[in-house]
Amino acid sequence: MAKGLSKAEFIGKLSEATKLNKREVADYLEAISLLVVAELKSSGEVTIPGLFRAKVAVRPETQDRMGVNPFTKQPILIKGKPSRRVVKAAPVKALKDSI
Repeated sequence: MAKGLSKAEFIGKLSEATKLNKREVADYLEAISLLVVAELKSSGEVTIPGLFRAKVAVRPETQDRMGVNPFTKQPILIKGKPSRRVVKAAPVKALKDSI
């Protein structure tokens, strides 16, 4: 599978497609990033039309549990993790249909 575009390559291609200079494109991407973060913090969901929908999901905490060290075969305590907020993204129908 082909390697994806780097940030600089992405900005360069977007600059060519929109006839804007690279600095303006970088500023627009930064503004979109800030807008997405603000929306996820306030409402927990944001949709970028034609691309994806992102939601904030809460992963529950996990309890401590006993396990076995695969090298020594000795029992060990595996620490649990606290609850945390994660971002889940899914493509919208238009993107799925175009691929």
